Amino acid sequence: MTKSGTNEFHGDAFEFVRNDLFNATSYFATVDPKTGKRVHSSLKRNQYGGTLGGPIVRNRLFFFGGYRGTPTRSDPVDTQAFVPTPAMLTGDFTKVAALRTISPVDGTSTGFVNNRIDPVLFSPVALNIVKRLPKAQDDTGLVTYGTPNRTDEKQIIGKADWQVNPSHSVMGRILFTNFKQPQPYSLSPDNILAVSKTDRNEWAYSYAIGDTWLVSPTTVVSGRLATNFTHIRRQGPQFFDMAEVGVKGLYTGYVPKFAQLNVNPSATGATTGGFRLGDGTQNRANSTNFTTALNLDVSMTRGTHQFGLGGSVAYWDFNSHGNVFSAGSFSVTGSHTGFRACGFSDWPDEHIRAGNAELKPNQEEVLRSLHDRFMESESTVDPQLRSTLGAGSPGYSEVRHSPKL
Repeated sequence: MTKSGTNEFHGDAFEFVRNDLFNATSYFATVDPKTGKRVHSSLKRNQYGGTLGGPIVRNRLFFFGGYRGTPTRSDPVDTQAFVPTPAMLTGDFTKVAALRTISPVDGTSTGFVNNRIDPVLFSPVALNIVKRLPKAQDDTGLVTYGTPNRTDEKQIIGKADWQVNPSHSVMGRILFTNFKQPQPYSLSPDNILAVSKTDRNEWAYSYAIGDTWLVSPTTVVSGRLATNFTHIRRQGPQFFDMAEVGVKGLYTGYVPKFAQLNVNPSATGATTGGFRLGDGTQNRANSTNFTTALNLDVSMTRGTHQFGLGGSVAYWDFNSHGNVFSAGSFSVTGSHTGFRACGFSDWPDEHIRAGNAELKPNQEEVLRSLHDRFMESESTVDPQLRSTLGAGSPGYSEVRHSPKL
């Protein structure tokens, strides 16, 4: 539902502001080593816009339009992860809980004696990844960091109404929306833990035309033609792929410079005490959705009876291309050693290879058509009794296609 213009010009403007400078610093915020104070959040959110409506031709042609913009900026500093410490890299794990000497998974030696291990036993793949991680901030491997957030939302709406004559009117409406968000990693390239989100650019367009004709005081004919189009583009962060750090037999051509690694996930897949790099749903993807529909109906009143009949046809075309599983997915749980901090010592080469499960991109095309016809009748027998009858004839067809790549 969109307002219409009138014979007078009317408009308004608005602005809403939210700023974390008015709030207290989070207890879990990271501490600035230079000042020794906790870093304050920097959330800034503005929502502004306005509307304007009025006559183009008095009594005949009117317009109404509106705009809304919502930029959001924040640099939160309360995300926690655990990475290997310098002591761990030398084989010294004495600052963490006691680790197993025998693996409960396969009964083999884990290499640990009194929470120490020969660094020669570390996986080259793990060492290559550790070189790219931020430095630990304490003896447990804790890293507190922020994921920069920059989003811009825009919405534009416009409507025109034409009063052809007292019994005939025509309207047209347009609506544009856009959502943009750059990759956090592009805003914080020195912290690879920020590769958790994609670059997003999403557009939606909507157009509608309507015609209403008052044939007589008891008969109204109306029609609506509407079209909607959405385009969603997501570009995953570019950092490294698992083949680049030494995993053998892994094809990375579909999504080069991207990896999915979850160190110490829980039973539900959430990272509970380690770190996470990448995510299948945050990888490169594109989708488009086109719909159009035409509706026609007639309403007639005869005495105490009201009759209605009409029909509609609709067409839907959806195309998507994603890479949820194209990079392979790797998990390190600490099940061999019991190390619940970052699972670093559970990375022998054979376990890494066992996680290799790359798949082709997921692509789908769907074509759908719908049509419907209806008739209805409503009669008022007396002020306390009303009868309604109706009948419809809906139809539906769909074609799905998943191309082989």
